[in-house]
Amino acid sequence: MSIDPRELDRMVHRERKRVVPPLCPNCGYDLRGATSDRCSECGEVFYLRDLESQEAEHLAKLHEAEGVNELLGIGFKFIVGGAALLLLGIVLGGAGGLAICLGRVIAFGCAVAGLSLGFSVFRFLRLPEDLRNRVTHKPDLRLAVIDIGLGLVMLATCMFLPG
Repeated sequence: MSIDPRELDRMVHRERKRVVPPLCPNCGYDLRGATSDRCSECGEVFYLRDLESQEAEHLAKLHEAEGVNELLGIGFKFIVGGAALLLLGIVLGGAGGLAICLGRVIAFGCAVAGLSLGFSVFRFLRLPEDLRNRVTHKPDLRLAVIDIGLGLVMLATCMFLPG
């Protein structure tokens, strides 16, 4: 006598309160209140254990999205620090020399770091809408645009600065 895997799935994964709504692995349809193991939108068969692993993944992404503003602030500090070091290299190195070269290299690294931290806002934007609504500290999109814009300007300045 064999046990149907779907019945075993129901016995092992009893109903519990979900923090994140279960979504169909195939089409993304909200499966809250589903009465069978088939998606009512696309007909795909799903298993509760798959929905639980999906929930754990979404909770991790939600937690990650909560820290985006902190990353944006760090990115801004990298870019400002890099600009200060570039300016210091220009002042100390004049029209050439080791100081300006070192300032350019360090500023370039800071610009890349700031730019990549500015792009961390996409972690939030890639979340499904219902998860984005659950984030308590929404990312400051203005700061993301500033980080990305200043990072690009810094990169261009480091690459095309004469001397």
